[in-house]
Amino acid sequence: MTDSVLESPKKHSFPIVCNSGFVYVPRWQNQQVELLLMCCTTLWQWESCQVEGSIELDRIKWRVAPREVREEAGFVLFELWSGDTCEAFYEPKKTHCDCAKFFGFVEPHSDVQLKSEYDVFDWLDFDKACKNLVFPVHRHTLSPIEAELVWRFPDSLLRIQIN
Repeated sequence: MTDSVLESPKKHSFPIVCNSGFVYVPRWQNQQVELLLMCCTTLWQWESCQVEGSIELDRIKWRVAPREVREEAGFVLFELWSGDTCEAFYEPKKTHCDCAKFFGFVEPHSDVQLKSEYDVFDWLDFDKACKNLVFPVHRHTLSPIEAELVWRFPDSLLRIQIN
């Protein structure tokens, strides 16, 4: 054998970034859970999405959730829960991303006040929300959230004290 066979091939690094968080905003309405979806006019033009925001360096990671919900939809969360996972996805021409996942409750009759980058929103049940989300990873995320919110109450270990 030659030395070249024993040498490992040179590999390129694949950047993994966890610099944002996804916040699924549910509310109880008429004895069912509805999720807020918004239509983004800049990032993924005219595609439905959940609240998303950047995690600032040197900050506690969960703080992205209440901040972005307030900035993007005008809500104050009264409960925040860890989604217990990160969503991994790949954006072509960018990088592989891991985004922390949260769900935060708002009052049932809260008024939505969209940030300028969004122009429409809707409150949808899980089936309709699944049909409206573009990215498969977001659709797959809804099943465990529905299981925790509808079929059982989330374990207290997942609750994040925001007050």
